[in-house]
Amino acid sequence: MTAPASLPGQPPLTHWGHTWRVLVAALFGLVSLLLVFVEMPDPDRLSDRLSLLLVVDVVVLGPLCLGLLLLHRRFPLPVAIVTNLVGALSAVAGAVGMVTLVSIATRRRWREIVPVSVLSVASGMVFERLYPQREPLPWWATLPLLVALVAGFVAWGLYLGTRRELVESWRLRAEAADREQTVAAERAREAERARIAREMHDVLAHRLSLVSMHAGVLAFRADLEPGEVRAEARVIADASRQALDELRGVLGVLRDSDAGRPPQPTVADLADLVEQARTAGPVALERRLDGEPPAPLGRHVYRVVQEALTNARKHAPGAAVTVRVTGRPGDDLEVEVRNGAPLVVAVGAGSPGGSGLGLVGLAERASLAGGRMESGRTADGGWSLRVLLPWPATEDDD
Repeated sequence: MTAPASLPGQPPLTHWGHTWRVLVAALFGLVSLLLVFVEMPDPDRLSDRLSLLLVVDVVVLGPLCLGLLLLHRRFPLPVAIVTNLVGALSAVAGAVGMVTLVSIATRRRWREIVPVSVLSVASGMVFERLYPQREPLPWWATLPLLVALVAGFVAWGLYLGTRRELVESWRLRAEAADREQTVAAERAREAERARIAREMHDVLAHRLSLVSMHAGVLAFRADLEPGEVRAEARVIADASRQALDELRGVLGVLRDSDAGRPPQPTVADLADLVEQARTAGPVALERRLDGEPPAPLGRHVYRVVQEALTNARKHAPGAAVTVRVTGRPGDDLEVEVRNGAPLVVAVGAGSPGGSGLGLVGLAERASLAGGRMESGRTADGGWSLRVLLPWPATEDDD
């Protein structure tokens, strides 16, 4: 059979959830019956009325209320009223009534909690009078005990309801945060692609205009010497090759349209970048390059190291950082930035914030450049970032 549908605001119950509730109610009901039997003045000589009540409790009323307990999520108020009402005659029904009372209290609706609580107390008073005890308590002593017992179950139900609502709010917030993070990551990718398109326009427009100009010279100048024709052709070939290299390698540093800004950084500027980073902690730079990478490739290397150093200082303040840049033309240019475990835990207002999209942007940059990025935690508790970017072969290698 399928589990009954749960009410809004309450988590659905599985088959095991229904089963253990029924088992607990049955166990407490049987314990209550045993206590009733033990407290009787003379259990060996039960009256016919008490014998009938016990048989009806075990055979009819108890199983009936345990069956109703399976429907308490679908019909909470009717089931709670019936079980607490039958609890005046049945010890098992009384235990089931306590379970349904807790379930009603989790809904935190006082118009339901108050009448069910009053009914539960009244049923308890009737039950005490139906089953005699060796040393019966007066009604004015029994009533406060029953009120305290019912109040305890109500308080427990209110706590469970508050806790469920809190957990549900956390779950909804986590889902909303995941959706926002997904949208933010997609926006970061779109922004990266937009910057790529703008830089491609800036770089390729210059190269292609140079090709067009020299091609026009060849088309309209018939008086050129063979050496001049070869020189013009060489310029066109070099500009075309550079345009293709930059088209393949450009990755998105947004051109700054403000006048007077310095040119885009390259590998040659890594030393200054590392020197600036040393003000926040030890940084070692290891550079082994066979030649000078093309400007777009050098710019990508600079941006990768810059973002990695920023992340290292943000998430591992005080840790030593090692920057290694190696490669040669015709092979991959490898950028590896490693930092140890953080020496200082940045907490509170002084901790730097961030969108958490730095690695997303770096992965997009590496992917669009034809390379790849690897990152992860190291054995010593630090972090390692490794980016491989293709370095086109030189003209001599070709």
